[in-house]
Amino acid sequence: MERAYAPSPTPTVNGDEANFRKYLDDGGIDLAVDPEKVMSNVEKRKAPEDKRASKDLDDPMNWPLGQRVPAFLALCVTFGSSVYSPGVAEVSEKFNVSLTVSILGLSLYVLGLAFGPMIAAPVSETRGRLAVYRLTIPLAAVFTLGAGLSQNMASLAVCRFFAGFFGSPCLAIGAGTIADIWPPVNRALATSVYLLAPFLGPALGPAVGGFAAQNKGWRWTQWPILMVLGASGLYSLAMKETYMKIILQKRMTAMNGAPPPKTGPSGLTALKFLLTVTLVRPVMIYRKEYEKSLQQGKAGVVAPEHRLYAAMLGSLGPPVGLFWFAWTSRSDVHWISPILASIPFGWGNLMVFVSNIPR
Repeated sequence: MERAYAPSPTPTVNGDEANFRKYLDDGGIDLAVDPEKVMSNVEKRKAPEDKRASKDLDDPMNWPLGQRVPAFLALCVTFGSSVYSPGVAEVSEKFNVSLTVSILGLSLYVLGLAFGPMIAAPVSETRGRLAVYRLTIPLAAVFTLGAGLSQNMASLAVCRFFAGFFGSPCLAIGAGTIADIWPPVNRALATSVYLLAPFLGPALGPAVGGFAAQNKGWRWTQWPILMVLGASGLYSLAMKETYMKIILQKRMTAMNGAPPPKTGPSGLTALKFLLTVTLVRPVMIYRKEYEKSLQQGKAGVVAPEHRLYAAMLGSLGPPVGLFWFAWTSRSDVHWISPILASIPFGWGNLMVFVSNIPR
């Protein structure tokens, strides 16, 4: 039976209510009660040519080019890891600690980069990308400020860890944002530009940090990070949601007067579910999904798991490069040998990273 809609006050979408109705009514199914089915419907509309039926400007793939250029946030966050390095000796002297302890400012920042995405990625799938950006960017800026103003090694180490932790979500959901706003036909170029950030940032850090530490002191290794984070935070105030599922949920709320019913767990069960999905499932899911994709994959469609072949091959590069570097960084070995060791390391790192970028 066809659904009967109440006349206005149902809101229109950029003056065209019919465009949104197509999202909800394709096939005569009541999709409003199941956001996942709505997303499935949206994905069908994007494939294979990614031609949307509407020109709705709330649809991220219809945004003007100026609103879809990659931001510098990911570059800033990875830049923040290595920019601290030239100031290590001065930190050791100022705070009267060993060089090993002063390196904690770098090590803990990178550790924060590792842990942040474990929380931010699943949150962005349920609350949207915008909520994560607006929450984490100011917090990363606050802890970067705290690191620059630290009066002892303990506070510096803690602030650097949380600066990395709250800065890292852009690395986890940045690729998802690219997939939200660029159709596959144009996504390769956008992804290539985005991929510059995590590799260019650590390369620029020592150059900028060395100049800053030499002329202004180690605290000035933190201020360039803070400047870019501040600009990104201001930009985030004008950002709009890019995740189509969240956009549709908000429209359903506006149309029906109530949010769609939540189908997932709540309370402590939700926390247990989050930790299970985040920590345990990725370890076990690959084999099952790989076999399923072989059985149910459609002709001409490559299952996402097949992208991991490059990561499997590339995973050999970092340990080989690190082992090579460690055993040849001696005075009795030619200087070119440890430099050449960076080739398998960089190649493997890039292969693993690229395999996890949506395309």
